[in-house]
Amino acid sequence: MVKKSADTGNYQPKKLVVEFKPASNAGSADSQVKPLEKLLTKQLHIPVKVVMQTGGNSLESI
Repeated sequence: MVKKSADTGNYQPKKLVVEFKPASNAGSADSQVKPLEKLLTKQLHIPVKVVMQTGGNSLESI
């Protein structure tokens, strides 16, 4: 959860987690989203982790 402050214009996240829930085979989808992880890490200058949710309804432990 992000703490609210009077000056939110200077907020810099420490990391980003992107979760995908594939409609089909997660194995092939995983190999397709890993390049996105690298691209976002490079563009945003923060660590990015892309995870595939194959069951359940919540994020994996991060």
